[in-house]
Amino acid sequence: MIFLHNIRTVARYESKILYRSWFFKVFSVIAFFLIFWINLAEIIYYQPFVNYAISANIPYRNLMLLNIGQSIIAIFLASEFLKRDKKLDTSEVFYVRPLSNAEYVIGKVWGDLRVFFLLNILALFIVLIFNFIGKSPIDPSAYVFYFCALCIPSLIYIIGLSIFLMLVINSQAVTFVVLLGYIAMSMFYIDDKFFYLFDYLGKSIPMMKSDITGYSNIMVILNQRMIYLLLGIVFILFSIKLFKRLPNSNKSVRPWFAAGFLFLFVAVLCGYNYIEKTVDLSNKRKLYVKLNNEYIHFPKIQPESFHISLEQLTDGIRASAEIIGTAKQNSDKFIFTLNPGFQIHSVTCGDSSLSYDRLEHLLIVDFGREFEQGESVSLKIEYSGRADESICCLDIEDDVFFEKKEVWGFSVDKRYILQSRNYLLLTPESYWYPVPGPTVQLVRIGRRPFSVISNWMLNLVRD
Repeated sequence: MIFLHNIRTVARYESKILYRSWFFKVFSVIAFFLIFWINLAEIIYYQPFVNYAISANIPYRNLMLLNIGQSIIAIFLASEFLKRDKKLDTSEVFYVRPLSNAEYVIGKVWGDLRVFFLLNILALFIVLIFNFIGKSPIDPSAYVFYFCALCIPSLIYIIGLSIFLMLVINSQAVTFVVLLGYIAMSMFYIDDKFFYLFDYLGKSIPMMKSDITGYSNIMVILNQRMIYLLLGIVFILFSIKLFKRLPNSNKSVRPWFAAGFLFLFVAVLCGYNYIEKTVDLSNKRKLYVKLNNEYIHFPKIQPESFHISLEQLTDGIRASAEIIGTAKQNSDKFIFTLNPGFQIHSVTCGDSSLSYDRLEHLLIVDFGREFEQGESVSLKIEYSGRADESICCLDIEDDVFFEKKEVWGFSVDKRYILQSRNYLLLTPESYWYPVPGPTVQLVRIGRRPFSVISNWMLNLVRD
């Protein structure tokens, strides 16, 4: 196709100019030098246990450092192509050709991207060599994943944003100041705010991969990275409309402008979904605390013995729990706590089926007759499903629950339940078995600014 041919032509010349740029050469030499000596020093002197124990951390750490540096350099290289073309008189080579603005801008962007992609691939090759020399386990999928999840969205976003602001502000110096200030604010202030929503570099969002359980929350990671990938495409498409050049072509830029709004709409949907899940988690925890406060004095039994039978399924568990205890007070109804992610199939006492009410994580069982204080009570509960992590550690306030945690510079996710096809970890805090009475929690979880502002943003999107 002529369209793709023109894009490749522009990209080829743009790549050649970048390869010859002393600025890019200096950055490449420094990047390779640092990657080489950091990995060599770890092999000779000391290799952190977090790298040796988790093989995916080796490409993760190196690409994370490289991504920060190249995102800063990309600002200068991407926003400079208009000024550079005019200065070197290379713009006339393209302006006299029947190129549309879309072909010109996309070609320039692709020319910049493939130079950085080659730089990343060469850096990963060096890392792979040290990974092999250091006799650390090699995880090939991690090399591919971190390149796609860390570098590609960040580069497309910052290059698109740089070109867009350059066309809007029309001043390279002011554009540099604005973007450098934005990067500094993103790295040191807002990267961990709003559950890492503004972390365009992917520096703070937990992306560590376990050899046993994989990535802690792969859908959250992909959702967050997709936001910036789409926004980068939006800025590139809007730049086609803003580009002040006689196109020498009868092709209209309106379809690209319309496509920009379409991608912007999808990016907003991704952001809405990302915020909604986070706010929903915080609201669930508040609801559980509220219910605990309301039913804290409801009659309960004193457990004496449990007999639990559990079967691990492809997605969740199937279990039955037999509980024997004594009534702590006279009542015909007793309350239990069970993870809200489980579906209850039956509640029985001997051969009799009992009726019950389910209030989120609370289970109120009606025995049909009143038990005296100290009288023996027994029942069997059969249930199945996938445990919901939102019930865990309700005594921890939101400030601590959502707080960023780092280990050797890696952002680590906090997980209280691990469920996969080949691995299962259910802690007592998850209430994977029925516990008599509501969880002991009489203090409401405090609302932090994150919750207030996130709810406001969510309601704004809904309106």
